Order: sequence, then C-alpha cells, then structure tokens
Amino acid sequence: MKLMKLCSSFLAAWLGAAIGNAGAAGLTVTPAAVSNLYSGALTVQITGVPNGAAVVVRMFRDFNGNGAVEAGADVLIKQFSLTDGTIPRIGGRTNVNVPADLDGAVNGALNVSLDFRNVGGMDHVAGKYIFQVTSPTSAFVPVLVPFTVTATAFPQSVTGTVAGASNCVVVLVNPARPAEVIVGTVAAANGSYTLPCPVGQFTVVALQAGSVTDLANAPQLTVGATQTVAQDLSFLNSDRTISGTLLDGPGGAPLPGVPVSAQSSGGNLVQGFTDGAGVFNLSVLGDMWNLDFSAAELARLGCLGFHQAVVVDARAGSVAGSDVTTLRATGLIYGRMTDESSQAVAGAYITGLDLTLYTYAAFGTTDANGNYTLGVTEGDWFVEPRADRLGALGYLGRTAVVTATAAAATAQDHNVRRVTAVVKGRLVDDGGFPVPALTLVATETTFNLRKQVVSGPDGTFEFGLFGGSWSVTCDEFEAEMRGLLAPRLTVAVQENVNQNGVELFFQRSTFTISGTVTNATGVPITSIYVSGSMNAGGTNYQTSGFTINDGTYSFRVAPGNWQFSLSSLTDQGYQNPAPQDVVVAGDTVVNWSVTNAPPQPPTLAIRAVAAGRFELTLTGQANTQYTIDYAGNLTNAVWTTLLTNSTDPAGVLVQEDTPVAGLPRFYRARLTP
Repeated sequence: MKLMKLCSSFLAAWLGAAIGNAGAAGLTVTPAAVSNLYSGALTVQITGVPNGAAVVVRMFRDFNGNGAVEAGADVLIKQFSLTDGTIPRIGGRTNVNVPADLDGAVNGALNVSLDFRNVGGMDHVAGKYIFQVTSPTSAFVPVLVPFTVTATAFPQSVTGTVAGASNCVVVLVNPARPAEVIVGTVAAANGSYTLPCPVGQFTVVALQAGSVTDLANAPQLTVGATQTVAQDLSFLNSDRTISGTLLDGPGGAPLPGVPVSAQSSGGNLVQGFTDGAGVFNLSVLGDMWNLDFSAAELARLGCLGFHQAVVVDARAGSVAGSDVTTLRATGLIYGRMTDESSQAVAGAYITGLDLTLYTYAAFGTTDANGNYTLGVTEGDWFVEPRADRLGALGYLGRTAVVTATAAAATAQDHNVRRVTAVVKGRLVDDGGFPVPALTLVATETTFNLRKQVVSGPDGTFEFGLFGGSWSVTCDEFEAEMRGLLAPRLTVAVQENVNQNGVELFFQRSTFTISGTVTNATGVPITSIYVSGSMNAGGTNYQTSGFTINDGTYSFRVAPGNWQFSLSSLTDQGYQNPAPQDVVVAGDTVVNWSVTNAPPQPPTLAIRAVAAGRFELTLTGQANTQYTIDYAGNLTNAVWTTLLTNSTDPAGVLVQEDTPVAGLPRFYRARLTP
C-alpha cells in the first residue's frame, strides 16, 4: 500500500514536471496600453504552460469593450503560433519577422517580442482589444488580457455619425494613398465618432463588416489647427459576397488573422480579416474586385505576400471558394541599414519582389540596430527600402537585386542618404488645371537613388532630397491612361536650400502616332521599342511603345515637333535607322523599313593548352564558313591556311595548332570568300 502511494506520488510529481499545471497559464502584455502613434514592440509573456508545448496567440478587436471574446461581434485581427524553447531559423539565422520564444529554453515560459511598429495598420485604430493565449491540445485553460490603443490628444479633430453603424471603424487616410491610414477610431454603438487628428488633408472612410464603402466619393477634408470638422458618413448596401480560404500553399495550412482589403474597379472598398480557419468572407457589390492581403501579417506567419492584387469577378453574383495560396518562406535575405554617417536606421520598411514569377512580395522592418530580415524563396529578388516610410524617417534609399538560395541566408546591406532639402511644386496640364493623384519620381544618377511621391488633390507635390542634379518625371503609364504626356525636368538641388514653386506642365495627348516596322523584304519585326521626344517651351516630353506581332505600334502624342527613333536593332542583325523628325498636327503614320546589318568581323582568341600547343577560338556569325591563316612574320607576310570550316549555331569555331618550336607564328581569321 505504501509502495503504491509512493509510486502514485512519484507519478504525479513527474507528470506535473512534464506537463505543468494545466489551467494555471498566465499572460501579460507590456505595455498594456499604447497610443495610436506608438511605434515599438509589445512584450508578450506566457507562463505556466507544459514544457516544450505549442501555444496560439490571438488579438481581437473588442468592439463593446467588455473584455470577453464574443463570436460574431469581436473580430480576430492577428494570430500566430509559438512553441516553448523554439526560435525559427533559416540558414542558421533567425527570421525576426516570425514571433518566437526569445529565451530559447524549454521551461514552460515564453517571452515574445511582438513588432508593433506598423503605424497606420488596422491594429493601431484607437479602441479596446483582447489578447488571448490558448493550447491547441487543451493543456491549459484559455487566458484573456485586455489591451488598449488610445487616441493621441491632437487639438483638432473630425467628428460625426455613421448611419447604420454596427461594429464600425472610422479612419482618416492619405488622399493620394488610400491604403495609408493616418489615424482611426471605433465608432460608438449609435454610430457617433470623434477622431483627433494632425493638421492636413484627409479622406475620411468608414469600414464595417457586411457593408461597402464608396471610396471614390468618400469625403475629403482639410483640417486646420484647433479646428473641429463635422462629417457624417454612410455605407452602400452589399448584395453578394466573395469568400474563400487563404492558404500557405496548394493544400497547405490556413492563414488566420490576416487583413484583406478589396477594392472594386468602380472605386468601392471593403475591409475584412481571415478568421481562425483562414476563411475570408467579404460583402461586396457586382464588380471586378482586387483583393490585397497584408504582407506584414503574412511575414509574421512566415509566408510571402503578393506583389499583385488577387482579381475576383463578382459581376455575375456571389463568388465562393476563391481560395488564395501564397508560399511559405524557404530562404532569408538579411542585412543592416545605415546612413552616410554609418548610423543605424530603425523603423524602415524593406520590401522584396520576386523576379522569377513577379507574383510574390516580402516584407520586413529594420530594428533599433538597423537590422532586418526578409522571408523569401529561391531565386532573384528586387529588394528596396519602401520609399514612403523611408521618406517619413528623413532618408532616401536605393534598390538591389539579390539572389536567394533555399534553406540559406543571403546578406544585403542598405546605405541610405539623409534628406537635406525640400522641393515643392505643382502638376498642371496645358489647360492650367491641376493633375492630382499622379505618381512622381525623382532620380539622382550619381548615387542611383530614387524618390517617389504622389501629387495631392490640388496637384501639389513635395520631395525631400539632398544636394545634386535630379531628373523629375512621372509614371509614364499613369499619365498615358489619363491622356497626358509627362514632362521631364532636371532640378538642381543645393544642400540645405529648399525650393518652392517648381511646376511640371503636362501636354494633352490628343493625337495618335502609329506605323509598322519591317525589314527590307516586308517581314514585320516584333518587340521593337519605338520612342518619341518633343521640346515645348523648354520642357522635354517623351512617349514610347512596342511593336506587336504584326510589326505595328501605336501610342498617343501631343501636337508639335517630334523626333522618333527605334531601339538598338543590331542584336537582331539589322542596321539602326536614323531618327525621323515629324511635325504632328493630327493622327500621324510613321513607317520604318530596316536593312540587314553588314557582317561583323570575326574575333580570334588564343590560349596555350600544353607545351608547344595552342587553342584558337574564332567567334563570328552562326553557321558561317571562315578561314584561319598563319604567318611567320608581319613584314611581307606570307599567309598559309591552317583551317577552313563553318562555325556552330552559336557562331564559334575551335581549332588547335602546334607551331614549330622556337619560331614565331601570327594568326588571322577571315570570312571565306
């Protein structure tokens, strides 16, 4: 009996050590409250779980503020899994985007640093939230703790009522970039809201599950110092849904707690989140919809984001089963960002675009020491600091192409330049009207740096630059879609000297230039770059297009004196034709007939392959007969034929020769007559 009690006591003690005290888990989030402009980390501490156990951490928006998670009312906005003592690594390096137990010890306690620097994200909307930790094996009772995001006490605000509000969020966004949330708050149960905000121009947007926001006609406000601006809001009634599951690969695991926004071709907006099963269910109208999933939250889950929005056609009715698959990161790109003084740059966003499929994107943030990681897949990646965020930090950066390898970590540091001067101006068309919401790019070639901004509702723009010569233009495709020709302007910037009143004048592209590009026998030539330039009033304008399968091209131009030219044709075996000067006073046709390029002379390379023996490599035209001769001297040379033969399909011919020892020998290559 005593032995049995002893064994029972030992077993109980052993089980207690192995699985911990089920039901006694603890959860602490520090700080417990932050402002909506907080940019830092949250420390999440979990205690009392079984040694080596997995846990799931969730963050809910608590609309009624009662501290309880209520199905159908509170919204899951973030979720990730952790394992006691486990830190995710790729190629021996930690993927810092993925939350992990930082102490690395299997001890029943997890200490997690949760990146909360994405100011402007939906988790920074002022209101009540709940953090929850659960066990996927029910090893302990779920634990809840409240968390609060407070509204910064700006002296000015926007206030009003949202008609038909129920669990509604109101945000102020950048009019030029609606995805950029400035500040936000949760409306009261009766739809009333008050939103303290900085001074500036904003678009005010209400978001609510089951409703559609008319973003194209959303109110635009100018809020001055100490002003209170009244603005009531309403929704459009949805009549169909788009639903599906977000997965980490075909047949892969669901990805929960990921923000998804849908924007229609008609300018409407819907905001939602994937639920605990990775399912999204968006209430929409009949239209084409572009679905965008948060790259930052996907990076937190160890997955890639999307470079292009996912397009769904809901014009015929509800669309179910629109499953979306991304990829789990299998490699890492890591590095450090510093300025010209070798000081770390913290809080910058780093993005990556895969250059293999042009489908996926990666996202990371530099820490206090300027370090970052990007979870990627094998292949070439276009990596750059995100210009809008870097500009807000007072810097300009450059891009890099990085080749990543599966299961490996690849280094790529970034050096940025501090902004020392501001250039302000305005975009106007040839009728004197402002050109709003157009992407403008400034390029400094010495340091290979680019700065990108978007013009405001009144056409104004502002660049933070540094001393040097900057080429300023806009996105040519965006301008063409609006029937405009973009100017190209060179701006000389001096250190610590600001400039105002810089104007870029856009020409209306009222006419069409078209034509064909053929060879001497009339065969069309495809994929030829056709470009045109015009100088009007001291301003240079450029436009361009490509020939398609039948050799034709067509693009818009403005009236004036133009010069048109073709891109280099030598790699296709043609001579480059001279540019054509054309006076455009209406729709104009400019045809091109190109001639074959004369044969290029062959090249001959010689290397020693053994004592007294040489290898000669002739490079010329493919499948063409050449002759290699040799002579004993170059004075009154007598040439003797060594070889006459044809090159292979790559234009290469290889031959060995063994000259007489001690006597010089010279070689030449020529096209066989």
